[in-house]
Amino acid sequence: AEKALCNLLCFNSDRLIRKKFIEGCLSNLSNNRTVIVSLRLLPKLFASFQQFRSSDIHLTTLWAEKEHQMMNKFFENLRSYKNNRYTPLALYSHQAEIQVRLG
Repeated sequence: AEKALCNLLCFNSDRLIRKKFIEGCLSNLSNNRTVIVSLRLLPKLFASFQQFRSSDIHLTTLWAEKEHQMMNKFFENLRSYKNNRYTPLALYSHQAEIQVRLG
């Protein structure tokens, strides 16, 4: 399902839809919800802007940082994960959680 969603989004020519999904992923990150899926999807969404103009990926990344404090959200989530770490009902292993954050 994650791969299908990625294909639908990344090959969609509507920039606004892709930006809304970036906002949603950043919101998930700041609320510690579906973090792994969001962190896997974000680089693909940013890369999808490169298909139109190479400067678009840079401008979109700057927009995400300026408007949504993307890096702060990433590091806050990392800090939160470190402090609250493993729960027995987690969907993903500790290794998967760390790998996606380092990837």
